[in-house]
Amino acid sequence: MDKTKVLLVDDDLPILDTLKRVLAREGIEVTATSTPAEALQLLGQESFAVVMSDFRMPGMDGATLLEKAQDISPDTVRLILTGHTDTELAMEAINRGHVYRFLIKPWDNEELRIALRQAIASYALATENSRLLRLTEQQNIELKEWNQILENKVLERTRELLEAKEMAEIANRVKTEFLANVGHELRTPMNVIMVLTDLLLDQVKEPSANQFIQRIKDSSRDLLLLIDDILEVAQLEAQDRILEMADFSLRECLDIVRYQILPQIEAKGLELIWETQPEIPNNLVGSQRALSRLLAKLLDNAVKFTEAGQIILRVSLADKEEDAVRLHFAISDTGTGIPREQQGTIFEAFVQADGSTTRLHEGVGLGLTIASKLVQLMGGDMELRSEPEEGTHLSFEVRFKRSGYDR
Repeated sequence: MDKTKVLLVDDDLPILDTLKRVLAREGIEVTATSTPAEALQLLGQESFAVVMSDFRMPGMDGATLLEKAQDISPDTVRLILTGHTDTELAMEAINRGHVYRFLIKPWDNEELRIALRQAIASYALATENSRLLRLTEQQNIELKEWNQILENKVLERTRELLEAKEMAEIANRVKTEFLANVGHELRTPMNVIMVLTDLLLDQVKEPSANQFIQRIKDSSRDLLLLIDDILEVAQLEAQDRILEMADFSLRECLDIVRYQILPQIEAKGLELIWETQPEIPNNLVGSQRALSRLLAKLLDNAVKFTEAGQIILRVSLADKEEDAVRLHFAISDTGTGIPREQQGTIFEAFVQADGSTTRLHEGVGLGLTIASKLVQLMGGDMELRSEPEEGTHLSFEVRFKRSGYDR
């Protein structure tokens, strides 16, 4: 048995000496006292695994002593020695929780050793539980401290992100307002230039001069279209664009777009394939202007980057409800395609698939930006599939209400 400290309390000195010898043979460190007052003082000064007290002592009985000992040292195991006449009182003390067990005088040494071993094991278990409890409490305190530190850092980082977001929104608003203001300021003189070139074309009859004037008119028209694109991007980014919802004919909308794009198709010798599922309702409710603008931008982009082959528009029925339909629009081409590493930014303003293509193709990279933002405004998402030199496939789905009357 490991050396363990035990406190013996008995006013009978011969019994106290006998107990000390028995416990010493077991390798137990013994502290003995004959008075309860001194015993309580020792318990407040040292740590004892077991305190074993006689029941009947002058000034304070053993049950009262062990009750006070429990308050001073809760983990210390309490044993009581008693005569046969005191067993009921000893049992009462046990029932009240002040005493672990009692031994009857005269005791049996083997019974005493067993009782001490059990008491010491109980003390070891209690002290280990107390240690673990203290460790757990300390860890809980540290965990709370770390949680507080983490919460503070999250709050600080959140505040920084909100400030950065606010600054980015301010910068974006400033940029959008600048583009809108510049666009409006440029549009007025460009309109004047176009009107004056029309007047000059009517008055100047010399062919060579007319060619120069026509070049001025064409360039002015291209610049005016670019200004319109800048204004539209500014509106869409500022979320100032509100779709005008009205009854419209899908067939008429598609015909208008086809007539707009057909001259470019024929000029480059491309094949235009136009497929519309016949079961698609013709009379719908939505923004015809936004849809035609969106399709025109996607087709214009397809033609621009396709030198040979086909341009395909397919319109199919994705879903059908009693009062609404979801239409799937897909535009495919056999053009130059878009490298994978550049597909993530292709819908950003002023971005083209390759910076060098600005020398080969007109435009500044606003067409797909306008198209993607219009799709979002209409409640859809643009999907892109493309491989270099194999062409590009752009598609989106939009929900339309069904019109209540025929066109």
